[in-house]
Amino acid sequence: MEKFADWKRGDPIAYIREDAPQFDLPSLSGKRYETRVPDTLELGERAYFGLNVLTEALDPQADYELYFRADFDRNPPIMSHDFNDVCDVKFQEALPLMRRITGSHFNEEAERGRMAARLRMLGFDGLLWEPKRGRPWVEAGVGSMEYTGDFTSGESFFPPFAGGRFLGVLALYYLFTGDRVWCESGKRLVDGFRQLMIYRDDFAFFQEQLYGPNPAVNPNAPVPKDAKALHTTVWPIQGLAQFYRTTGYEPAGELAEKLVRHLRYNSDYYGPEGQFTSDHPHQHGHSLGLLAMADYAMAAGDTELLAFVRKGYEAGRSLGIPRIGYFPERYNQPTVCEGCAVGDMIGLAVKLSQAGVADYWDDADRYLRNHFAEMQLMKTDWIHEHANALAPTEVGPYETGDRVPERNVGGFAGWASLNEWWVNGRGIMHCCTGNCTRAIYYAWESILQFSAGRLQINLLLNRASAWADVNSYIPYEGRVDVHIKQECTLAIRIPEWAAQDQVICTINGKVSGLTFNDRYAQIGKTKAGETVTLCFPIQEQSVDIEAETKSLGTEEYRLVKYRLVIKGNDVVDIDPPGKLGPLYQRSHYRKGEVRWQSVERFVPDQVHRW
Repeated sequence: MEKFADWKRGDPIAYIREDAPQFDLPSLSGKRYETRVPDTLELGERAYFGLNVLTEALDPQADYELYFRADFDRNPPIMSHDFNDVCDVKFQEALPLMRRITGSHFNEEAERGRMAARLRMLGFDGLLWEPKRGRPWVEAGVGSMEYTGDFTSGESFFPPFAGGRFLGVLALYYLFTGDRVWCESGKRLVDGFRQLMIYRDDFAFFQEQLYGPNPAVNPNAPVPKDAKALHTTVWPIQGLAQFYRTTGYEPAGELAEKLVRHLRYNSDYYGPEGQFTSDHPHQHGHSLGLLAMADYAMAAGDTELLAFVRKGYEAGRSLGIPRIGYFPERYNQPTVCEGCAVGDMIGLAVKLSQAGVADYWDDADRYLRNHFAEMQLMKTDWIHEHANALAPTEVGPYETGDRVPERNVGGFAGWASLNEWWVNGRGIMHCCTGNCTRAIYYAWESILQFSAGRLQINLLLNRASAWADVNSYIPYEGRVDVHIKQECTLAIRIPEWAAQDQVICTINGKVSGLTFNDRYAQIGKTKAGETVTLCFPIQEQSVDIEAETKSLGTEEYRLVKYRLVIKGNDVVDIDPPGKLGPLYQRSHYRKGEVRWQSVERFVPDQVHRW
């Protein structure tokens, strides 16, 4: 702190490179049009809100660095910098995905500014060197994290976990643009990883969580087995797998495989059947590890590893309340629901289903419609009411009190209970926002898939596409309309709660026969301009759940009995109701009359699986 005592807001940041290379952001070509759709879950709309937080929760006076924390238990509410701002690499991955869904150029200067800053962190050794000078909050906050390695020497440091996630960012930008600057930067980062890793038998690992200048590698270093050190393994696995899948760069695949072997066989993270066995019971740490292994397995065609990920997913699912997509921050103690874990579980359900390992589409549907959707911040009135009732506090040097609730609209809760948006800590830890906005894309892309003239609809959610537009009336009523744009053979998956023998199909209002292949209704050949409608009964049911919960400002957990009213897969009422950011205020879904909304739909010229 002392050597940065002269810092003032807006001071230049001392990056390892003087300038960033020239680059272009991904183009946003596609078709836009206005239409009316049922007022049900619209992931395109959620992506618009995601763009708000992904670009507004940044600091223009610090080269658009993330304010990692948002504290709503202050007057005024504030956002603050600390060491965890490094999570803005998650924002950088999510941003182009949200733009691909929406076609929006909103706040592009923030995306461009942050990417330029990140590229200036890439050293000549290929590694991502985080600067200290001009960012005194980094040194002020790292002590509480108890990271291993060299943080004190020099004016920059390299955290492999951030480098791993940024490698995925480089892969994504290359996928969307084809610009060699992303591919070549990624190759140098992979090669930098290769120089730092320690190799043992058929696996490899990083010996430290943070590296200082001129890092030394000890080939005799002990194998890290604890969970905190293994976060250094998980993030690089996923980035390496994404880069390998996108570019075919063989060293990235080789390193990912060796890190997977460390995580799976030479650590205490998972049991032989995928059980979560670490003494650090962080649900997100384990579920993200599975997601990383799934990405590698699909890139490498490793069916045995995918089978292991499936077992791990089912083990992780059993630790939460999968009926509504509630997954805990700590899985073996009274705790709250963390957005990161919910986003991971959506990603796993989608990816394992797409890979044909199992059918988890109903899992994904339940998670998306319930706690995932409820944990995205959409309203701010309750935040202002809460903050205004508190005694005023000063805004600190690494904080801002400027329009904080509004700038965080679209962010995701890190500490939600079953019926309240926020019951613990400050308000938002933006690691959750990065993970969950990425999950929006996973889900949106997977709603339907088209191949060789066949259109398959997996999730009955609103979605526009080049082949057909899907309008879902669920949960108002059991109905979905598919407006065909291109001639195709159509199959539509019916959710588990709908009886197949009660499904009625009409094409342009005329009844048409149906057959089923598992849960998929086989519609057959359809023509452009036709509207295919499926109708089926939908009922309400009451479900009783017991869960540990707490109130804001307390540390005591208590067992609470909740009664949920569920219609189809949607929770439409909860008792007792929440008070601070109450969840499941959905009485309108219980009425027979469908509400409609006007939306702008965007159909990108290209959609890529990520």
